[in-house]
Amino acid sequence: MKKNKITALVAAFGMISTLASVVPSTSVCASNELPSSVDLSKSEYFPEDYIDQGRTSSCTACANTYYQFTYEARKALRKIDPKADIDFTYSPYSTYTQATGGCNCGTTFSNNYSVLKHRGALKMKDFPYDTYYGIYCDNTGKLSNISYLINWRYEELSKKYQDLYEKVNEKYYRRKGEYISSDEFEKLSEKEKENFIPVNGEDLYYRIDKKYRAIPRDEQALFEALGVRVDNYEEKKLYDDLSEDEFITYIKEKLNEGKIVTTSTHYGYKNNIFGITEKNGENNVIIYQNVVTDKNGHHALTIVGYDDNFEYDINENKKIDPGEKGAFKVYNSYGDDFGVKGWHWVMYDAVYAESRLEKKPDIAQGGLTRANAFDNAYTVNVSKKNIKLVSEVEILTNNFYDVSIGNACGKHELERIESVDTKSSVVYSGPFFTDITELCEDGRGNGRSYKIIVENRNKAGNTKIVTKSICIKDDKGNIVVPKKQYISDDGAAERLKVLAPGNYFEDYLSINLPRGDMNYDGAYDEKDYAVVEAYFADPEHSDLSQFQLELLDANDDGVRDENDRAILLGNTND
Repeated sequence: MKKNKITALVAAFGMISTLASVVPSTSVCASNELPSSVDLSKSEYFPEDYIDQGRTSSCTACANTYYQFTYEARKALRKIDPKADIDFTYSPYSTYTQATGGCNCGTTFSNNYSVLKHRGALKMKDFPYDTYYGIYCDNTGKLSNISYLINWRYEELSKKYQDLYEKVNEKYYRRKGEYISSDEFEKLSEKEKENFIPVNGEDLYYRIDKKYRAIPRDEQALFEALGVRVDNYEEKKLYDDLSEDEFITYIKEKLNEGKIVTTSTHYGYKNNIFGITEKNGENNVIIYQNVVTDKNGHHALTIVGYDDNFEYDINENKKIDPGEKGAFKVYNSYGDDFGVKGWHWVMYDAVYAESRLEKKPDIAQGGLTRANAFDNAYTVNVSKKNIKLVSEVEILTNNFYDVSIGNACGKHELERIESVDTKSSVVYSGPFFTDITELCEDGRGNGRSYKIIVENRNKAGNTKIVTKSICIKDDKGNIVVPKKQYISDDGAAERLKVLAPGNYFEDYLSINLPRGDMNYDGAYDEKDYAVVEAYFADPEHSDLSQFQLELLDANDDGVRDENDRAILLGNTND
């Protein structure tokens, strides 16, 4: 944990206090039914450490993945099992890199929530977040930063990350082994060339057998991420949905319900008007006016609590006037360079377009205007998924972001992940996992045919997609039906080089297994008998998958009981 930098904050941003006396005005959003304060950051579900987005534009992912999703996932797991392991946080990098379209640029809440709904998130231990390693292209979509790192950025890296790079010349470093120039490519043997494919619009070749971290590639981690996901999210917009008073009350109500709230705002943090006061033995940083220029962009924040009794003497008249009481506790994603240990207070009054104080706060700087501290409020519902079947599509493509995976059974097709505007071409060789349990009609996955679709969203572009194999797995990762292998890894690389853009693929996998077939080999025999016997001897300690449990329901009545045991073991007296 970094040391606090209150002094640096004051020096950098200043504490601008103006205003003379203030006359009473309408009380700000106090509800008699709500407690006077709530602080969800004190909960065991909230991440112990703050996040620093560094040089990336990943503020939205930091807010709704690291803070909000981690909190809601921990809470969901403990609701099911009071002893569940919640010693984890989710990496904002895993959603950010899937929701950007391939650039170091801002993302929408809806795109991030779509990733969390369909794919979940990887834990920090499986996909570490590094603010420099996350810069994989610039805002124009050019891939130069994938291969190269400017000297001064390299010098700022820790030794751990410097070891990932090698020097190219006096100006640039590049990641070891992942990309080579066309000149270097031509010097390779024909066999060595098979491991590389060209990158669209760049003088670079990508090594397809490397785990390039612009997007998640850990197969086990990707599969496990399906286990906890967003069910849905709710958005309330200031003015469109709620008045200013209603909006503030709504946020407080959600916090009181135990829901972390994320928000975005037109944000000029370097211009914001701050105060610092001492409370409960520690310094508190307060924003009492959000001021911006036309050039300031939007920024995502995480609201974790409120305190109706929090006071700050904005006008320095040595008394607390109406409008100088009540604040939200907010986590930012700027590390401890902003606020106290990653968080700060935002006065209720700052949420209004115009201050409720009779004498308005003086902006005191030219070219700045007041803006609402919050523009909207997002809450999410998260649950542990009772997965039965998962489709796996293994592909090779020159652009991950243009791949759209569809899954259907009969007339029912699952909703697909929300598309993003492609900003660059990110090579990907690996699996796409989809939870297809919803396609199991009446909860039954057996005896059905599942259609798997691979579609290229960018039909007019240069994207190519080779489908290498498809299969269906259970929630333990066991293959339920034999994998359909269409082409080898070497063959896929060769095919991608000559393939025309705009590919489309679909095929079917059918599941028709006998009851009791625990190893999915198409027969119920002595290989399965011991597993079935062990289950009925001690069902509470079974480690069988959800689909194996379905196959134990021999009479198809929706339960596993003595009748099923008698049928499968062939002994009604034992």
